[in-house]
Amino acid sequence: MAIGDGCLAADEYNRPRDLAGLPLTKVEPGGSEDLAPRLRVGLKLDWPVQVALVNAKPPTPFVGFRWARDGRRWLVNVCNYSRQPVQVRVSCSGARRLRNLFTAQPVTGAVALQPMEPALIEAR
Repeated sequence: MAIGDGCLAADEYNRPRDLAGLPLTKVEPGGSEDLAPRLRVGLKLDWPVQVALVNAKPPTPFVGFRWARDGRRWLVNVCNYSRQPVQVRVSCSGARRLRNLFTAQPVTGAVALQPMEPALIEAR
């Protein structure tokens, strides 16, 4: 993956590099907030789980997430790494119901997370 036109144009000694024949995907440069959608399109990735901030005000809080498939369900680990409370919306393609495994409560809308608070969402 190469971001921008000059990426990988030279080696560590500033000698021109021949990129012909390399399996490269070029992604146009931009801000970090829209990098993930551009990578999904540029790399032709299937991204079944989406986590979006609800009503976030700049500076955008940092929310990290990871997901894994476990049989017929998805497990989505979400954590608020910022110093302010946030609300996140988790969606998963094909899932009919979501449940927070830490609280045993169904998730029907946004999940409120306090600073440094995790949530483990099951999507079935």
